[in-house]
Amino acid sequence: MSSLAIKRYEAPFFLELQEKNYESFYHHNNITIMQDKTIINMITTLFTEILQETDLIKNCKIGKFTSKYKPNIKLFDYLSRLAKCFQCSQECFILALIYIDRITENCSHFIVNSLNIHRFLI
Repeated sequence: MSSLAIKRYEAPFFLELQEKNYESFYHHNNITIMQDKTIINMITTLFTEILQETDLIKNCKIGKFTSKYKPNIKLFDYLSRLAKCFQCSQECFILALIYIDRITENCSHFIVNSLNIHRFLI
């Protein structure tokens, strides 16, 4: 960042934020929205309710994301693994929900079910 920008924003929190990354600054000030496991649990609960309804639909169009068999891994374990391996932030999971919602709104033939949720989340 240029010295001109630092002079323009000479707030104490800005200099501290500049030295640390966003995550450590967020936790440094003891401000936590929620723990990662909590948000994963909320998303899992939401998708579980959606999947219970959409799995009952028999005339689903088979797409490129659709698997032949339901994966053996539970959705919570899968999301936890994604968070760990890809170092996903809380914002990443929220954006995933927004994108899935937008796609299902705009593409009426696309239905999220147990055969495509794992592939769609990745």
